Amino acid sequence: MHILSKIGLIMLVIGIILAGVGFYAFSSLINEIEPVIKLHGAQRIILGPYQNYTILVSPSPGKIIVFAYNSTSPIYVTLPSSFTNSTPISTTERVYLSPTGDVSGVIEFQNPSNSSIIVYYVLKYIEVSSIDVYSLVFVFLGALLFIVGIIIAIIGLILGRRKRT
Repeated sequence: MHILSKIGLIMLVIGIILAGVGFYAFSSLINEIEPVIKLHGAQRIILGPYQNYTILVSPSPGKIIVFAYNSTSPIYVTLPSSFTNSTPISTTERVYLSPTGDVSGVIEFQNPSNSSIIVYYVLKYIEVSSIDVYSLVFVFLGALLFIVGIIIAIIGLILGRRKRT
């Protein structure tokens, strides 16, 4: 086996280990977001015809803000500009994330119909630790080492076969 093949395989294994450690550490953040997505502990409000409901969003540095809702009929929702939609259009439940907690403003529901609507929502502030940031670095570094390891191992196999002939 050519020396490059050995180096490539070692890099590949180290990449897998780093990515695994990163995914494991990042799972704590995912475990906090998952109940919000499933609307566990959701607040229930009833909006009368053409009625509005406002939720105050307070600034919380060092946290991400997760907001999810579901309603019995279509409604209008106004969010602060830093929130991004994190769900596909095909689902009835909507999930929004704000990557920075330095947001202030309001979330407003508006019932556009002439009948009452039930809305379930969850607004959660999640602490983002440096471990979560480093875990993403481990995942990306592991993926990079994995890819480079495969390339080097293939080059080593090609060069090793050329020596034999």
